[in-house]
Amino acid sequence: MEACLFAAGIATVKDGMLIVAETYTVDMIGEADGDSRYHANLRVCGDLTQDQLDELPIIPAPTTPMRVFA
Repeated sequence: MEACLFAAGIATVKDGMLIVAETYTVDMIGEADGDSRYHANLRVCGDLTQDQLDELPIIPAPTTPMRVFA
């Protein structure tokens, strides 16, 4: 997931910490039980370019989310 965020220009690393640009919020959820994929919520305040969208492994939004941004 971090590699995708780096490739899309959304995040960098500083002093070993993941730093996300201020127009984005990332909620790292982790691996799902029995699932080899890594799950994270990405909140975007603005627009993503097509190049950024191409770098992100976006799936349809869940109908019953486990976490919600407040």
